[in-house]
Amino acid sequence: VLFGVLWAFDFLVWAVAGQALDLGYLLQATLALAVPLVFGALSGVLSERAPQHRDMTNFSELAASIADAAQAAGNRVVTVMGGGPVSGTVIGEEQVLTVAHVLHSDEVSVWAADGQERPGTVLGRDLGADLALVRVEGLKVTPFQPSEGARLGELLLAVGRPPSGLQVSLGLMEREGTPERGPLRGWLHAGAAPFRGVSGGALVDARGGLVGVLNAGLWRG
Repeated sequence: VLFGVLWAFDFLVWAVAGQALDLGYLLQATLALAVPLVFGALSGVLSERAPQHRDMTNFSELAASIADAAQAAGNRVVTVMGGGPVSGTVIGEEQVLTVAHVLHSDEVSVWAADGQERPGTVLGRDLGADLALVRVEGLKVTPFQPSEGARLGELLLAVGRPPSGLQVSLGLMEREGTPERGPLRGWLHAGAAPFRGVSGGALVDARGGLVGVLNAGLWRG
């Protein structure tokens, strides 16, 4: 804007010096002065209306919240070895819930976030739900609390701990409730990408509440 004003002023000075103050020159000078002023005013309005990087701030806050939730949930997820390596979800004092189809014996080994190996004993199995309850001696981990109810469209975290370490996948609450009849009765499709060893891990909501126990082998029968 300042450049345009100075340019118009120079033009007027040149016109006076050259005694060329006719209508054409005055019109050009007026336009030369008006255009940058109008452009500057519009630029100011547009700048005021433009988002002040708030969207990026919101995205950064969301990313940080997801990372914090993943870390907190990961501390409550363990690795279970009783056949193929799977994950386990801590649901009570020295109690871990995992999938039953890979446990070939009642004696298993469990690794928590601290990296220590602990012995575990299968207390019971529900083959219909493909779940097994394991007691782990000396496991001092704060258990998950049940979700207060994930809403339709809410982001969910699938958290597993295969032998390679903690892994997470982002999912979505795709439907309200679970099927009441048929082979999928009681099952919830989370929409999260599965990874090796995720079965037995935790599906958690944005508040860290436990929505369910993951099972990537369901679709393979």
